[in-house]
Amino acid sequence: MRTGQPVTTGRVFRRAVVAALVIAVATSAGASGSPASLDVARRGQSVQLRQLPTVPAPFAAPRVKWPTTGQVALTFDDGPCARKTRRTVDVLGDTPATFFVIGGQVRRSASEVVFTASRGHSIQNHTMDHPRLRGLDGPRILNQLDTTATLIEQHVGVRPTVYRPPYGSTDSRVRAITSAAGWFEAMWNGGAPRMESGSSSIISGVRSQMKRARGANHGLVLLFHDCSGNFGGMIEALPTVISMLRADGWEFVTFG
Repeated sequence: MRTGQPVTTGRVFRRAVVAALVIAVATSAGASGSPASLDVARRGQSVQLRQLPTVPAPFAAPRVKWPTTGQVALTFDDGPCARKTRRTVDVLGDTPATFFVIGGQVRRSASEVVFTASRGHSIQNHTMDHPRLRGLDGPRILNQLDTTATLIEQHVGVRPTVYRPPYGSTDSRVRAITSAAGWFEAMWNGGAPRMESGSSSIISGVRSQMKRARGANHGLVLLFHDCSGNFGGMIEALPTVISMLRADGWEFVTFG
């Protein structure tokens, strides 16, 4: 046995102990609803663990099938994806939202959907690969929803009950098939005028939508996209949209 081998073995052992501590603390914090992050620093022969600021505990928001008068649901389609989904969650802060995720995207960016759910947001269904549901038969429609639902449940521990049809492609047949299987369909009545809209267009559009919904005593469902369309315009407009809604007394709800 070479002279250096015991030292190497000792280092491997110490690293294994540190890894176990990190996993144990993170798991414990996650179970309490307040994920923690650890910074590990080596100094000489010692290992120091420093607790970083923890993510705020998930906030409570009413879960609905459709918002009623005075309620608004912020919704984001087509995620999750690296960087953009996390940036959206960061900008939302303590404002609850619903993310309608695509199953294929969940497979590619599972950590993003876990992070989003850990911040208290609702994770719901936007099908497996974004097809037009009106063009599918019953078994394929349900396969799109059920496969995605299983992926979501595996990663966040909660099975979704609400779906949004891609492109708004739905009709009475699609609704009959999905409803019989226990699904609720969530469309929208506001949000970005177009996927490529800039921030000023989004802000003015939402202001008009708020006024119309108030006048008609309707709830408001705003559609945005975190992983497609003009992300820059959306993320720039989002703080102003949230401020306008709060100032006008809207209650934020999520689908579920």
